[in-house]
Amino acid sequence: MIPTALRTALLTLGTTFTLIACSTAQEPAPPTPAVEEDPFIHQPFDEILHEHVRDERVDYLAIRDLEMAKLVDYLDAMAEIDPARLEADDRLAFYINVYNATMIRTVSERFVDGWNPSLNEFGVFEESLVHLRGSQVTLNHLENDIIRPTFKDARIHAALVCAARSCPPILDHAYRGEDLQETLESKMQAFVRDSSRNKLDQKKLGLSKLFEWYASDFGDNQRAVLGYVSRFAGKDLTRREFGTIDYSWTLNQAVPHGEWVVVKGDQTLIFDDGQRIQLTDGMVVEVILRENDNVRVREPRGEGEGSLPAKALKPFEVAG
Repeated sequence: MIPTALRTALLTLGTTFTLIACSTAQEPAPPTPAVEEDPFIHQPFDEILHEHVRDERVDYLAIRDLEMAKLVDYLDAMAEIDPARLEADDRLAFYINVYNATMIRTVSERFVDGWNPSLNEFGVFEESLVHLRGSQVTLNHLENDIIRPTFKDARIHAALVCAARSCPPILDHAYRGEDLQETLESKMQAFVRDSSRNKLDQKKLGLSKLFEWYASDFGDNQRAVLGYVSRFAGKDLTRREFGTIDYSWTLNQAVPHGEWVVVKGDQTLIFDDGQRIQLTDGMVVEVILRENDNVRVREPRGEGEGSLPAKALKPFEVAG
């Protein structure tokens, strides 16, 4: 039996060692707090989309000729952001914008007549085109290995735009975390109810191939998929049969329109009947059709039509 005085001394000594040990142990670093995204970080992409998305399609050639430096700078800025530090909705908006902007940049840089994203066995989706902080990944990796397993939200399939006509239509502005949930909800509803992408009024439903390719995101079986579609269709379709409709990989290219201004003078506009008119800097013409690297324009007084190099013009509202 240990004497009382010795027991007291040992207890005191043990307590001292415990205090010393606790005071010298390194405390774990606190987790890095999530941060809200700069509300203006997506403004350059906003401006590009607002200017060059018309009728839910993209004017890739105008972006190539007028906006490429801004688009590249925007994607470079995105590559400096650490998405892991963003709040969840900001992070998903970030990934959606990076996906869509990367696709737009790629199409604009590679555009030739007849190009579409299915060429070379869909090779555009397997190239390391996406720049994230510290890495380069493919569009498929961003979608299937980052976005889908991280967020588990099937509505992203109405937001990621692969540049084909059967893909969901693109917004004319960037996604933002502050209203992401409302935007995804309205986008999926619009996609489901779009009669060019889903046929809901026929006896056997015709659904977009997206509901087949990503069936596991929408439910475990056909009835669950129909339940998901019903939610956005606003009516019960769960007892209906369905198949899928053909998917158009034709490029979702917008047709230019409106007034453009000549920015490279000494251009000769040759009419179809052989007449010529000399154009000067600042003269406004009406663009009625894009023909690859040329534009078909109507002469300022409306007396005839002809073609000019696209690089000789800028849209009137952004001319500088």
